[in-house]
Amino acid sequence: MSVVRSHLLSPHPLWRTDQVRNNSQVLSASSVKATGWLLVVGQPVAVRDEQLSSSLLTSGAFLILGLIGTFVVGSFLGTRLTRSVECVIEQLEEFKKNNRVVTPSAERFKYAPLELQTVSKQFKSLAQAVVSSQEKLKLSNETLTEQVNLRTASLNKRNEELKSLQLLLAPLEEPPKIVIGKTIERFKEILSLEVLYFTDAEKIPNAENYIAVKSSANEVLGYLCFATVPGQEQASVFSSILRLARSISIVLDNENMFRSIKVDHSRFTALMESMSEGVILIGQSGSFLFFNKKAENLLGITEQTPLNSVEAYLSEGFRTLFSANADEAHLIPHEPGVTRRLVSKTDSDFFLEISTFIVPHFQGYGQRMGLIIRDISKEMSIERMKGNLVSIVAHELKTPITTMRLQAETLDRMISNGRPEDAKELIGDMLSESTRLQNLISDWLDVSRIEAGALVIRPKVQSLSVLLRMAEKVVKQHYPDLKIETNIDKDAQCILVDKDRILQVFINILDNAARYRSSDSPICLVSSSLKGKEIEVSFSDNGVGVPPTHLSKIFDTFYQVDMSNRRKVGGTGLGLAICRGIMAAHGGRIWAECHSGKGITIKLRFHL
Repeated sequence: MSVVRSHLLSPHPLWRTDQVRNNSQVLSASSVKATGWLLVVGQPVAVRDEQLSSSLLTSGAFLILGLIGTFVVGSFLGTRLTRSVECVIEQLEEFKKNNRVVTPSAERFKYAPLELQTVSKQFKSLAQAVVSSQEKLKLSNETLTEQVNLRTASLNKRNEELKSLQLLLAPLEEPPKIVIGKTIERFKEILSLEVLYFTDAEKIPNAENYIAVKSSANEVLGYLCFATVPGQEQASVFSSILRLARSISIVLDNENMFRSIKVDHSRFTALMESMSEGVILIGQSGSFLFFNKKAENLLGITEQTPLNSVEAYLSEGFRTLFSANADEAHLIPHEPGVTRRLVSKTDSDFFLEISTFIVPHFQGYGQRMGLIIRDISKEMSIERMKGNLVSIVAHELKTPITTMRLQAETLDRMISNGRPEDAKELIGDMLSESTRLQNLISDWLDVSRIEAGALVIRPKVQSLSVLLRMAEKVVKQHYPDLKIETNIDKDAQCILVDKDRILQVFINILDNAARYRSSDSPICLVSSSLKGKEIEVSFSDNGVGVPPTHLSKIFDTFYQVDMSNRRKVGGTGLGLAICRGIMAAHGGRIWAECHSGKGITIKLRFHL
């Protein structure tokens, strides 16, 4: 056996010989310092391996026995732990499902670990606290639900009350008393009252409970009387009845106000409509705010008339006659008290006078401007008549007076020269001119009698043919070229008239037919016919005629189609006016018509 020396010198001398395993040994050496010896110990490897195998077998057996023991002990202890855990889980599940706190069985839980017992106790305490909180929360929820239900019922009741009050506060479709009665009945049902009614303010009612219904001026309008049932909350009922009383007060106030406004409006309308002048109120934008019937008639306003602007509407139909400013562009004067005269653009004989006034506090609109419109056509006609009268006097009287003066001067010279025999013809001319003046004065007197209603007639049955021949004879003395053709119906030959007056009418009509001749010879066709219970006499001439717009005016006093000083045909404009007055005195009629061709037709109607 060879030994390596270096092994002896290593700090842990342990080595094996280099023989085969069964023959090899494991050696170890250690130095003994006190003696200086070297101690060497050896053991065969085969022996060591046998010892190790025996040791491993013994250790493996003990290990297996340990594992089996551990498994047995663990199973035993695990079963107890599992049972304890199951008790805790059952405790949790019971609380989760049934919200019930249970205590684990002492038999099953006596070997439970201390930790699980602590967990179970803590959970039980926590669960009991949760259950207690749930009970409190449930009680709170029940209380809150009860309060919500009470509040909801109160709100529903209030809502029903408001719906009932809405009948009063909304525009009423029925009389206020009926609506108030319906609302009171509805409130009686909502509040479950035994008695609820409204009485007038004539006297204080004998009812146990009542609330006064007062106006905005604190005037008692009536009383709401009511009686509650036992157990009702008095404050709530009183509050509801008080709201009803206030709403009824508003309705009655509105009714009184509406009635007052309606009365005021009726008075205002009656006042405006009774005025002989037209009245217009102008809005802030210049539009029609109000106009009475007279203004409607004067301005020709209809339902289809656009009423956007008063100024624009007046400008369409009228123009300014004259104003303080010659260049005034507006027809409406904007200063109170200023008047302006307008003339129609389509009818030169229609005149209006407008003046402005201010309404300081027009109800509901504030300050507004208004117009007063007067029809001054008659005034303008009188002014025109006065001017015409001056023109007629100057035109009609100047010639015969001048002629008579010259004739008188000539006659004076003849007598001074001793030639009286030459004055006879001149005196005849003077008589003719004086007769002309007398006729003119007679016409004026007739017009005066007619206008005063003092024209006296004495009707008798007269022959129409005879009257026409007499009138023809008179007219032909001045107009010998006048040709008259007659066509008298046998059923319309006699009329009941005043001879002299009707003769005057016929003469005036035939005189006009001859005077207002055309270039042709004057011709007048006279005919009569029976029209029911009246006799119609027509005079149709071939003269210059009259424009259609003047037909209704030729019977006015002093009216002539040509009013200028340069007119070719003279005349006073009284003839046809006298004819109209005489026919009216007889109860008849006279009018003029245009016909095809030249001239016009004058028609007269006499009662049988």
